[in-house]
Amino acid sequence: MQLLWSVGSGSGGGASGAKLLGAVMAIRYGGAVVLGGIVTFALLMAMRGVIANPEAKVGDVGEGHIVELVQVQEDRDVVVETKLPEPPPPDEPPPDLPPQAIDSVESIGIDVGAVPIEGHVKLKFTVTETGSVIDPVVVAAD
Repeated sequence: MQLLWSVGSGSGGGASGAKLLGAVMAIRYGGAVVLGGIVTFALLMAMRGVIANPEAKVGDVGEGHIVELVQVQEDRDVVVETKLPEPPPPDEPPPDLPPQAIDSVESIGIDVGAVPIEGHVKLKFTVTETGSVIDPVVVAAD
């Protein structure tokens, strides 16, 4: 690290500093490649030693154990699916609601929003028992 620090310290020798830095990088990369080759070769030799069996010869079968992998299927019980019973009939329907005491509405403000018309309208209408509107009448409009 001291060598790299002295190169970058700005002593005025820019060209020689770059050459020195290039030489240092070449040594580092070259050393890494050589070391990588040595480690790779050593690992390959170690694997070869583990795999190799000096006692085994071609054509020498020797005594071996034959292992048969047969899977006996056990009898399984037959599962019969049963259908679900019919749901019970619904209880009696809810009673009808008593009619509301709304006969008419004097005025309601409605925001139309998307319609580009401006103004105010007062309506008079009747709401039936089912919620529908009948007899709408415009009382006032701007």
